[in-house]
Amino acid sequence: MARFNINWNGGRRLLRMAGIATVAVLALWFLGSMFVTIDAGFKGVVFKQFGGGLDKDHLLDPGFHMVAPWNTLYQYDVRIQEKTEEMDVLAANGLNIHIDLSCRYMALPPEIGYLHEEIGQTYASKIVVPEIRAATRKVIGKYLPEELY
Repeated sequence: MARFNINWNGGRRLLRMAGIATVAVLALWFLGSMFVTIDAGFKGVVFKQFGGGLDKDHLLDPGFHMVAPWNTLYQYDVRIQEKTEEMDVLAANGLNIHIDLSCRYMALPPEIGYLHEEIGQTYASKIVVPEIRAATRKVIGKYLPEELY
């Protein structure tokens, strides 16, 4: 009966190299997702999955930041923005008036954490536009078309 002598040194070296390569790839992936840049005119709010949830009071200013890969960074534009709308509203006498409406708005930087918690990043379409439309209807509905002209 023949006896085989198997040398596992090459196999161990291959397993060790595969393990090191796996650790290196994971480290690069984590490092790549840890570093974020916030552009000028934006503020960031961090949701800490394992550390207390949304950090509403500590906002990130523009620049380079480190965020743990399991946390989520939400960025908000704090510059003045503009929305335009076309509306058909009824005047006081029931006539239809077509108007082009433009409104300017901005998120208040100290309130961004609370804005994110209560409304979210789509606050313009959920809050700003409906409120402007309702206020416009309310104001224009008080006047006759001749008074508006």
